Amino acid sequence: MKLILLRDKKVFFLFIQLALISFGLGIARLLLPFQIVYLGGEEYLVSVTSVLYSIGQISGIILLSHICERRKSEFVVTTLLWILSLLTLSIPFLPIFLMGRFFEGLGYGLLLVGILNYADRNYEDSKGEVVGSVFGSIFFGGAIGQGLAGFLEESIGNLFQSTIFSAFQILMLAGITISFVSLLIAFMNFEQDKKFKIFKMERISLPHLHWKNIKTILGFTPFTLLFLIYAFYDFSHGIYTPNLALVLASNNLTKTQISIVYFTGDAVLGLSQIMTGRLVDKLGSWIPMFLSLSIKGLAVLFYDLFYLWTLVLMLFVIVGIGESLVEPARNIAILKIENHFDEGLLDSYSEHSHRHLNISFSKGQGFTFGAHSHVHEHTPDRESIISWLQLTSIISYGLGGFIGSIILTIGGSAELLIYIGSIILLLGSLIALFGRL
Repeated sequence: MKLILLRDKKVFFLFIQLALISFGLGIARLLLPFQIVYLGGEEYLVSVTSVLYSIGQISGIILLSHICERRKSEFVVTTLLWILSLLTLSIPFLPIFLMGRFFEGLGYGLLLVGILNYADRNYEDSKGEVVGSVFGSIFFGGAIGQGLAGFLEESIGNLFQSTIFSAFQILMLAGITISFVSLLIAFMNFEQDKKFKIFKMERISLPHLHWKNIKTILGFTPFTLLFLIYAFYDFSHGIYTPNLALVLASNNLTKTQISIVYFTGDAVLGLSQIMTGRLVDKLGSWIPMFLSLSIKGLAVLFYDLFYLWTLVLMLFVIVGIGESLVEPARNIAILKIENHFDEGLLDSYSEHSHRHLNISFSKGQGFTFGAHSHVHEHTPDRESIISWLQLTSIISYGLGGFIGSIILTIGGSAELLIYIGSIILLLGSLIALFGRL
């Protein structure tokens, strides 16, 4: 059977839409630290952008997703927000420039929920393939953008030598131009049904998890260990990755070389995941997580010690292999934990009835007031466990950026942040080892 990407036009165009706009965001992501310094900002502001990105993500998930889901406009609004992000980044005024990452996070948070809703609404039998294809497009476009960023900036700078716009601004404007193609595709795929629909009474499901279950869940050792792994892994990313490009540049790597290094690492990560999922099926979750965090922690430790870009490239290859293990391992661990919490363990079922006052209108009778009773059934929602861990991931990343900015403000170096990030990853690997034991 053909891939859904090839047999379904909507998924194909959605892939193209998100890949195109992610290309511009990938360029911005790599060059952003250098542009902050160019505009007169300090290194700690690079870490602050991670905090803004996380705040945007949480806002997108909690606030925007509920508003946009009603009109099924998640992809249109996400595209507009990402265009706004690129537009903000093209303005050479630091306070406005920094908000570009907030808008990127806002769009990504909305997109996280939007992709799941879209697959759930339209693809009952192919949800996983649709979600994987769409997320793959974001990774694909961003990786190519990062891979070409240094080369394009250097080439444009030499070609135009513009005094009105910097090479970075020209790239952002080019990204915006390409993104309008994404916006056009988004409107073409817009699902909103503009016809009036009559509301029919039916069974309504409102998934939730009662507070009394939290103690039970936290008392389950595998969940607690997985929670800590999420926190350590993403805190480490938040504390050292924002300034990593600046550290590599200080070690005499050119922007073009840094772009190649980043792209190679991402490519290895993407290709390796094809095989690492099978490894997780054979070994379970905890050994791959231990290997992932320990391999990555040791490799990150040497980021600041290698001055030859080919050696740095090898480190990124090793890190890519390590990272490819953690995602399938964490996801499988979540599924096993959710299956463990059956209704016998998380028994929060209850029901109650109450009266609702209502007002109605009909021809010949005008407005009529009345009342009716119905029953509310409360059942446990095991799937909310993954929401907790996703939120932990986002908050930990933002907290890492916040702590990193404080360390830089009080005189610490970006190199120090790399060592801290490495140590945290190694501690996380020990937690995974306890999970195996």
